Amino acid sequence: MVQSMQESANQRAKLAWMDKRVDEVMADVHANGERFVSVDPVGSAQQSSTSITVSGTPWTDSGRTLADGTMISKNRNPDDNRLLVLTSPNQIPSIDGYSIQTVERLTSDVASFTYRPEIGDPEIAALRSAEMARIVGELHGINSTPLLADPVSVPVSPQETPSSDVIFGRSFGLSTLLGANATTSALYTPIHSEGAYRVARGVPGYQAHHLNQNAIYKNFGIPEPAGFSINIRGNALNEAGSPHYEAHASLEQWWNQYRRGGDKFGEVPTNGEVGEASRKSLVDAGLDPVEAQRVSDIARQQRINAGHAEAAPVPRIPGRVVQTPTSTVDETLWKTRRVATGLKWGGRALMAYGAAMDAASLYSEVQTSRRTGNYGNTVNETVRIAGGWSGAWAVGGAGAEFGAGFGLAFGPVGALVGGFAGGVVGGAIGYSMGSYAAQGIYADMRRW
Repeated sequence: MVQSMQESANQRAKLAWMDKRVDEVMADVHANGERFVSVDPVGSAQQSSTSITVSGTPWTDSGRTLADGTMISKNRNPDDNRLLVLTSPNQIPSIDGYSIQTVERLTSDVASFTYRPEIGDPEIAALRSAEMARIVGELHGINSTPLLADPVSVPVSPQETPSSDVIFGRSFGLSTLLGANATTSALYTPIHSEGAYRVARGVPGYQAHHLNQNAIYKNFGIPEPAGFSINIRGNALNEAGSPHYEAHASLEQWWNQYRRGGDKFGEVPTNGEVGEASRKSLVDAGLDPVEAQRVSDIARQQRINAGHAEAAPVPRIPGRVVQTPTSTVDETLWKTRRVATGLKWGGRALMAYGAAMDAASLYSEVQTSRRTGNYGNTVNETVRIAGGWSGAWAVGGAGAEFGAGFGLAFGPVGALVGGFAGGVVGGAIGYSMGSYAAQGIYADMRRW
């Protein structure tokens, strides 16, 4: 009993919705009826075995027939996706996915019906065909058979889940980029602690690193114990590959241009230029660029407070720091970082390819809309693409971050594999779900 009542309520709701849609289609047909119906009952048709010419337009056998065996013809122009049926004017054929575009009464016994595709909108196709049957009858005196006997049977969910090749083809580049970004983030070198040099030093395995280089400022308002410093891993002089060693190596390379034999020998950089070189050296050492900027801003404020304006020249150019590595560390870490960087560039290229595929798909829908005069398919494809990319970005990003974080427990390579796998799987799921959900929301908005 409860189930029967529920089914009855559902049927009433669907019938009410169909009544509303009929009113909308009626208004569209009456406003644009000349686009769909030829009001001139005079036409001409010439037919050979498989070719037909109707009012000067050539058609050929499509290989499809109606249920009663009547041939369905297609336009000889491959860019024109309309269909043609020659049959009795007393019966108006129904073709799934198509609605009637024009009708011509050729003789008392034959009428030509042309159909245009209604991509993504089967309910509108059926409604338009039913209303066309009535209007054709009025214009041509045809006692036509209604096509929409049971409106409840009309499908009302046009959204479709994209095929697997579409999902992976479009989302793979973005997924790869998201995986590479997540891996890079997971492998950033953390700052153990920060503060004045006298406080920051003394952590086993770490060394305090002056951000306002002691050799420059210690006698000019920023004494060594008070200099802002961060604790980063490794020995600056002999532990190649460690963050502290690589930070100094980057700074030394920058300073060499101002020393004897350098391109800028004789010039003096500004405090701001030195601060930027210091920030870049932290990024080169493997720190998160956001963190590097944050601590560099603190160091900049300390310089300003000590009377060193950003545009003023530095007090002195420091002597060389001689680095003689006795060991090399983090080789796998640096190799993994380089692979992740390569994947970023590859991901960008593949993302452009995926975007081009979607652009081509959208262009094809636009061309179809121009030929048929119906832009519902174009809007539906636009919604699908937007939903797919949004979903891929959100779910793919979350999957990549989870995978990289989980994989980091197994080392740098684990972070790379986890980030890539999480990005690809999450991106594919997100593209599929986003496309489907966006089309569903759009369909609901159109109905109500």
